[in-house]
Amino acid sequence: MQEQSLPTPVSPRKRRTKIYLIVMTVLYLLSLAPAALAVMMTPFAFDQGSTPEAWALVTKILVYPLVVIVTIAGAWIFYKLSLFWVAIAWSLLPIVNILLLFI
Repeated sequence: MQEQSLPTPVSPRKRRTKIYLIVMTVLYLLSLAPAALAVMMTPFAFDQGSTPEAWALVTKILVYPLVVIVTIAGAWIFYKLSLFWVAIAWSLLPIVNILLLFI
């Protein structure tokens, strides 16, 4: 008869990080719907002509979905590598992108 091994306990840090990443993943995926609407409106930024400010705004808006996808993938990769602090820090990139939108 084989001896059953007990499951290894999960550290509290790993559990908290996993819950945080699940919540952030869901929120970021939900944020892609309004981002799609914003992307569709970007041509209107050039109604007053092609200015550097218009190009900066359009670039920030168009980059957001890419930042979200790269952030979600990267955060989960860092989590899998047990780099929990890096995963949390990496997951904040879309928030930085949104803050830059208002600068």
